[in-house]
Amino acid sequence: LRHTFASVRAVDIRDVMSGHHEGHDADLKTDDIGMVATAADVCAFLRALNTGTLLTPEERKIYSSI
Repeated sequence: LRHTFASVRAVDIRDVMSGHHEGHDADLKTDDIGMVATAADVCAFLRALNTGTLLTPEERKIYSSI
């Protein structure tokens, strides 16, 4: 994952897509409340999670049980 960051502060804010939701007036992209990643990185992560290549055998047992 080359375009996944712990904070929106680690990237150029102009490169982040805007977002809004009902009851929240501010642009969500300026809220530093979580990680930010490109769609390509999210897809790569989910693919590895679904194929089992992301986790160890023990981790897969835990993941499949929840």
